[in-house]
Amino acid sequence: MVTLYFTCYNPLAGFLESSVGGNDIESCLDLFSALVRSNWQPISIKLSVDPDTVTWLPVEVFDGKPMKKPLQSLQQQWEELLYQH
Repeated sequence: MVTLYFTCYNPLAGFLESSVGGNDIESCLDLFSALVRSNWQPISIKLSVDPDTVTWLPVEVFDGKPMKKPLQSLQQQWEELLYQH
């Protein structure tokens, strides 16, 4: 289970702290990107893939565009590089 914790500003509701969860990182990031497309302004974002570890993510990378396909493309590229050697 992957969880994305975030603080955002929503023009209709003000400042909010919430989280989204999913089976993979890409799905969580796409859910959050959908919020950004709906005019939510990210303030802070952290990603957790296990209860003991979080990774802070830069808010400026969230522009509302889906991330699943670009991330899968990057994964395919680094996997190809690893298997070449």
